[in-house]
Amino acid sequence: MEDWLTVAGENYKIIRLLGRGKGGYTWLAERDGARVALKQIHHEPCDYYQFGDKIEAELRDYERLLAAGIPIPKMLAADRENERLVKELIDGPTIHDLVRDGKDVSAWLPAVREMAAKAKAAGLNIDYFPTNFMIRDGQLVYVDYECNPYMDEWNFENWGVKYWSRTEEFMAHLQKTSEELQNRLLEGEYRIVDILPRRVPEGAEGQFFAVEKYFREPARLSEILRKHAEILLKLNCYYDLEASFDGCESWERNPAPERLAEQVAALAENGFFRAVFPSEEAMIDIDSCDTWMTVYGGGPVFLETVAQLSAAAGFFLWEPRKD
Repeated sequence: MEDWLTVAGENYKIIRLLGRGKGGYTWLAERDGARVALKQIHHEPCDYYQFGDKIEAELRDYERLLAAGIPIPKMLAADRENERLVKELIDGPTIHDLVRDGKDVSAWLPAVREMAAKAKAAGLNIDYFPTNFMIRDGQLVYVDYECNPYMDEWNFENWGVKYWSRTEEFMAHLQKTSEELQNRLLEGEYRIVDILPRRVPEGAEGQFFAVEKYFREPARLSEILRKHAEILLKLNCYYDLEASFDGCESWERNPAPERLAEQVAALAENGFFRAVFPSEEAMIDIDSCDTWMTVYGGGPVFLETVAQLSAAAGFFLWEPRKD
């Protein structure tokens, strides 16, 4: 991801990923000290939705939602050529976040049902999936601009409400989303947090294998893993993480610091650890007996944070050469 994106001739600094939907990526961005939401339309395949001209649909739907009286963020800029939009930033939790964390969102059901009634009166359905709703100053806001012709099948009561609590449908969605993210990251770019600043080339002088054996001795490997755990814990100060200590069979969201440190230290014996950072579309893997961590994905701010924390612990963050 680029550090800067241009929308209608203005440059915006990209800070971090806010979300990825079926129609685009939305980033937290900044210009002249003001923070905004910047959406980049994508054309990735979607097996359950057919798109036309996405940017024109966004502009058209924005006006339709305004006319229907649906609370939405203000559109600040549009760039048809680059298929980008800049929106007012709604700074608050999504309904999805609250449900995922076990919070009761029933207090917001009257507000979404009021939106649903307004949408139906205008002949529309909005996308009632809970990632599209945020709370700002005590008001529920629909942060997407997508709307479609009204159909009973896709109204709130017949579809959306299934995802506004920890139902079987919601939990299945969480599992599927996590698996899809991990698979996508494994196919993409990665970096290494290592004791060395770059890969040792085949046939190099020196005694790489003897030195590697030295650092893999139990006491030294335990110290490396302790530092790895501290990097992860410090990252957890900035980002939520979902950790698996059992080969991705089960997951814990923001485990207690003592548990994370203890489990990573135990990798010196046998095991595999994975941390997923959903908001950053990033992931970190540690295999037992390895002296490095593998970092997949991540935006520029996330990677800079990893680099700073790694350097402070005496490690290097480097990207393998692309042959």
